[in-house]
Amino acid sequence: MGIAKNIEISLLLDIYGEILTRKQRDIMDLYWNKDLSLSEIAENTETSRQAVMDCIKRATARLYKMEHTLGMLQKYTVTRKAVETILPLAEGAADKEAILSQLQKLQDVWEDI
Repeated sequence: MGIAKNIEISLLLDIYGEILTRKQRDIMDLYWNKDLSLSEIAENTETSRQAVMDCIKRATARLYKMEHTLGMLQKYTVTRKAVETILPLAEGAADKEAILSQLQKLQDVWEDI
């Protein structure tokens, strides 16, 4: 599993974690954030390794479904990139058009919320 996938699912868990059951959130946190193995999680939760794997698959699918529906991670990513672009421009304040362009992008991203 790539590091980018770990970060993506961790962010999805931060954004949409409340839609999961407490047990799903705990298992997802142990797996994606604490990097415990399926066997370690099974031992900690007194369940089978297969049950842990099934829980992770279902919870991950649910998080991706929410992202597909709401797109909050995508909006966060666009916003973060825009802010990273705006901050250096704002320090010099020489390129007001570039700043306004980036601010317009931010407004467009969040307009439909």
